[in-house]
Amino acid sequence: MVETKLARRNRTTMTDTPKWWKTDTPKWWKAAAAVLGVSFVIALGFYISYDHLNEYFKGVATNTAAGFLDVLVVTIGFGIYEQFRRRNNDIVRLRERISDVKRFNDQRAHSILGAAMRGLTKFGLTDIDLRGAQLANFSFSDNGIKSIAGAVLADGLYLDDDMKNFTTLCSVDFTGMNCNGVCFGNGNLSLATLVDCDFYGATLIGATFEGASMRWSAEKVVTDEAGWTESTDEAEDGSPISAQTYAPAFEKADLTDCSFKGVRFENADFRGALNIGKANFDRAKGLDTCHFDKGLATYPRKAPRAH
Repeated sequence: MVETKLARRNRTTMTDTPKWWKTDTPKWWKAAAAVLGVSFVIALGFYISYDHLNEYFKGVATNTAAGFLDVLVVTIGFGIYEQFRRRNNDIVRLRERISDVKRFNDQRAHSILGAAMRGLTKFGLTDIDLRGAQLANFSFSDNGIKSIAGAVLADGLYLDDDMKNFTTLCSVDFTGMNCNGVCFGNGNLSLATLVDCDFYGATLIGATFEGASMRWSAEKVVTDEAGWTESTDEAEDGSPISAQTYAPAFEKADLTDCSFKGVRFENADFRGALNIGKANFDRAKGLDTCHFDKGLATYPRKAPRAH
């Protein structure tokens, strides 16, 4: 299990894109270019032969030139509008796809979810609505997703919409992700639960976990750092070749301005985390079960015990 997680950090695998995303869109711009081309050729013909035309056709030539300009303006305007309309429709469809599958835990749902999020990133959008998501054994990097900056996973209790409540993430891998400003929890009623999640190398600048429950299985946390590596082979001179088989959940994660206010912790491993002194642990519970680097200075409003 550990070796698989560590191996995942060194690779990015793109899953197959579902058929619903592989659609053949009409090339509207080809038709527009054809109309402009024909109009331009006609206008150019009148322009070249203008001095040889009688008064009637000179008037036709003038109107044709004006008509070409009208066609040019209309075509450009229509093209801009069509692109804007199609972009908005695609964004709405992708967000609906995410909403449809975020509460399902199967490979097909994960594939659709990953494809929809990749589609949104093509539009420069990472503010994904994952409120009420029920994800297990899901890796963002394995689905080709590098950023969910600004996303919302839990931001309170919704009495009028149960689909947005009780976000649960189990063994979800955020390795190397841009999670800046992500709302994993907000307030005591965020009702978010994170179990055995991995934030190795993630940027969590300004992220909030307020009021969430975050726990890791005791058997998955290696307390003694001497047990983080094991001998896998021998070199020609007989010296052992070692490989790292364990890494803390928050190792190399940037916790600048990250808020853990009111979080209920169990066995969280913050060893190797970056800028942990700039994180907020106010009113956090269960810090005595967590693991921190030795020799750390003070923490914002709360001083967890170092292991």
